[in-house]
Amino acid sequence: MSEQRPTRLLLMRTGGLEDPREHPEWETLLPEGRWQKAMQLLQAEDRKNSAGAGWLQRHVLPGSGAISLGLHGKPLCEGLHFNLSHSGELVICAVGRQEIGCDVQKRKPCRDSMVRRYFAPEEQEYIFSAEGREKEERFLTLWCRKESLLKRTGEGLTKELREVSCLSGEGFYEMWLEDYRICISCADPADAREENVLVEWVTSFR
Repeated sequence: MSEQRPTRLLLMRTGGLEDPREHPEWETLLPEGRWQKAMQLLQAEDRKNSAGAGWLQRHVLPGSGAISLGLHGKPLCEGLHFNLSHSGELVICAVGRQEIGCDVQKRKPCRDSMVRRYFAPEEQEYIFSAEGREKEERFLTLWCRKESLLKRTGEGLTKELREVSCLSGEGFYEMWLEDYRICISCADPADAREENVLVEWVTSFR
């Protein structure tokens, strides 16, 4: 891994990208199937994020960046563990030596109905004990932990969020980037320590 750190976090802003639909030549720069996936999306912002995710995937994976699907439909690449996420105009990719999951969420209001539906009782108590911005940040933090954990285990589409309590921050690398909350879930908690995570910006699409 880069600089001998076990975990990498790659970030890419997609707001400045042109609409991939106007650049069919980008198909050769992306992993197989990614271009077609992006072109199926109706909104330009979604097409940009899909292309950006594909570029990060190609950036970190060997060869063509080709992947297969494992248990629960989780993307796999032989010899390397990775995970992708996007929100707003930010795309991220987490890479590790063991199973890994990541999530990014743009800041949004905390809706009490979502807390009651998707969070365990002890998490609800933690969120509802705060007000205003602090309540919002607790909500986003726990949401990102849940998503990244379930993506790491591959259970994101098969397990109820309410069944997973993530009050403990052990095994998570977390950061705020402007209005975005970012979280990585690592199989080995040591890999989530700040000194073991290399954060890299990818600024060029070509």
